[in-house]
Amino acid sequence: MNSRLKIVIIVCAIVLTTTVFALFRKHSTANIATLRHQNPVKVKAITLAVMSLKTSTELSGSVLPQLSVILSAQITAQVTKVTVHTGDAVKKGQMLVALNPSDQLAASHQAYAALLAARSQVASAKISASMTRSLQDTRLRQAQAELLGAEAALKSAIANQQKVDAGPRLQVRQEAAQATAAAKAQLNLASKNLRRMQKLYSEGAVSAQQFDDYQAAYQTARAAYLSAQQSQAMAEQGSRVEDITAAAAQVQQARAAVQQAKEAESQARTALMQTDIARQAVLTAAANQLQQTGAVQAAMVAQSHTILTAPINGYVSDRLIDPGTMASPGLPLLQLQGGKMRLALSVPDNDLKYLHIGEQIPVHIAGRDAMGVVQEISPMADTTAHTLIVKIQLPDSLHAVSGEYGSADIMTGSNKSIMIPSSAIVSNEGLHYAYIVSAANLAQMRVVTLGQTSGKSVEILSGLVPGDKVIISNLGLVKSGEPVTVEGE
Repeated sequence: MNSRLKIVIIVCAIVLTTTVFALFRKHSTANIATLRHQNPVKVKAITLAVMSLKTSTELSGSVLPQLSVILSAQITAQVTKVTVHTGDAVKKGQMLVALNPSDQLAASHQAYAALLAARSQVASAKISASMTRSLQDTRLRQAQAELLGAEAALKSAIANQQKVDAGPRLQVRQEAAQATAAAKAQLNLASKNLRRMQKLYSEGAVSAQQFDDYQAAYQTARAAYLSAQQSQAMAEQGSRVEDITAAAAQVQQARAAVQQAKEAESQARTALMQTDIARQAVLTAAANQLQQTGAVQAAMVAQSHTILTAPINGYVSDRLIDPGTMASPGLPLLQLQGGKMRLALSVPDNDLKYLHIGEQIPVHIAGRDAMGVVQEISPMADTTAHTLIVKIQLPDSLHAVSGEYGSADIMTGSNKSIMIPSSAIVSNEGLHYAYIVSAANLAQMRVVTLGQTSGKSVEILSGLVPGDKVIISNLGLVKSGEPVTVEGE
């Protein structure tokens, strides 16, 4: 019985409480509505008008450095030192990698030794050519002199034979005396030449054949002198049979001497022509010296390749080797990047007409906005995608990093649009709203469709019309259907 009484009491209490709360809420709502009508929300509003809005298209791309260099070896050698790590800043000319120079040093020494040997060969060839030329010139001159002497002796022998045949006369005797004097002078000259060549022969400066030639010349001159003496004696004594026979024999000897002298001269000329071989040896040695000089220079260049320096100012974007690694031609060692950062865009060929070198366009990198400058437009298009690469230089203030995603706005024209401040838009569950002030000064909510954004304003595609007063302040206090007061009205 007591339990039922308790339940009835609890139920009555709940009903009484609910009734009181409902009455209080109704009274409060009525009071609030009354207060809102008595104290409308003060707001700021703008009257919409059609304005000209530049249209643009947004293109995306990646941030790339202006300069990107892959440093690789040009020789095969072991890496002995790497002075930088990924992220380090480098200056142009700074030593970055050192390679073991042992092989290159050995090659340099070998090439230099070969060059010294080639220089020595050139010097020896020049000396040999000079000596050969001098000796052959001397031999030719001597052969020519001997030929002249032999021809003179022949003329003398013929004249003597004629005199012997004709018998002696005063004039003949005088001529015989003159011929004897001339033959003696020739003999003296041959004697002097023989003594000089004998000295050179003893010193090894001339060959045995050359010495024999001078001995023969001396003997010929001596025979001519003796013949002249005999002719003179015959001229004094008169011609005898034996004199006539002797004169004829002298002529034959003189003819033989002339023939021998001609052959000696011919041999001397042939030997002189052989000096061309010595000159060719000099040219060959000089060519070899030039070749060895090139080998030394090549070895020095190869040795310089053991030190790799930075070709640009920038930083190390990737280190691919460590000391102890075997480097080889074409093997990447370090990757360097430098210069200004640029945004590379793939621009459709029909939008290319809106871009010009040096033009400033808006760019956006990871939420950071700035103005970039069109620096490079590729002259070739992708035949499949029909796009061209355009590179936009980014300002340092963006602090862009290679590989970042970015975009740029390309202005493509203008159209008539309605713009309102972005702050006047209320968004909820994917829908966008704006409040306008009605003719009765009541706030009215409108669902709007947004277009492109320009600065702090946004384009309204639908939901509002020119002449609407859009509330732009105190949006948190404004309720649709409730009165508002527009400041300044």
